[in-house]
Amino acid sequence: MSPLPIVAIELIPDEVSGFTAVLPGVAVAGEGDTEQEAMKDLEVCLKGYIAQYGMDDLLSRIIIPSQIRQINLGELVHG
Repeated sequence: MSPLPIVAIELIPDEVSGFTAVLPGVAVAGEGDTEQEAMKDLEVCLKGYIAQYGMDDLLSRIIIPSQIRQINLGELVHG
């Protein structure tokens, strides 16, 4: 088996529920009061996903390498 990729995790803050951690393209999410708790919860969810569907399925759903880019909406709208 070839080396597994390092992927980007999206952390979504929420003032009420803390943080949600998502691996884009995969239908699992981790939640927690802190970023670290959300990441740990995501790890547990991903292990469960791999146990149920397999690593090949997981890898087929993510974009390798996953990358998140940002744009400035103010500059986009106001030029």
